[in-house]
Amino acid sequence: MNLLKACFLISVVLLSSYTVQAENPDAENAREKRPRILFMIAEQNIGHQHYVFWWWGGSEYMGETVDLSATETALKEVFLNKGFDVVDISGTTDALEISNAFKIADISNAGAIQIGKEVNAEIVVKGKALAKKGPGTPGSSVGSYVADVTAQAIRIDNGQVLASSRGHGVSRNISEVTGGVEALSKAGAELADKLIEQIDAKWPDMHK
Repeated sequence: MNLLKACFLISVVLLSSYTVQAENPDAENAREKRPRILFMIAEQNIGHQHYVFWWWGGSEYMGETVDLSATETALKEVFLNKGFDVVDISGTTDALEISNAFKIADISNAGAIQIGKEVNAEIVVKGKALAKKGPGTPGSSVGSYVADVTAQAIRIDNGQVLASSRGHGVSRNISEVTGGVEALSKAGAELADKLIEQIDAKWPDMHK
């Protein structure tokens, strides 16, 4: 009889626990909520003489078009797939008031944090990416291209560096520009995985 009562009580407890989770599915999601990320990657693709970056605030920088960063795009895709909330800067640049002191490729940690605060980011990932020609093959119209990106992830509220790493990408293409973009994208994707691993280990809300 006591065994039957014990089994009944265990069943009730398990059923109650299941019911609470079913009624509050956000509870589990809340424990796994990931921080809001802002990416600030200055990028120089093949054909550009300078690094270009969106926080310049204009469509051109030193006479060169500020294109959508291939590196940032790759980073965003990986972070989004991992459940992070990523700032879509395309819809906010006009509203941002960026100090002239911050309109440089090598933006300081303080400058990146200040901009991050304006878009309610919790982490800012800042860095630089460069693509260049690799060794060619005689008699072939297909060129090789390599890209490297370095970046660090900084916590907005206290300035702590949560992650720091680099990514490398290689591409072969007939077009120099396309080859550079492909190499930059691969470098960004490789970097993303490394940064996420480090952020997961240090961000306090990840494992609650």
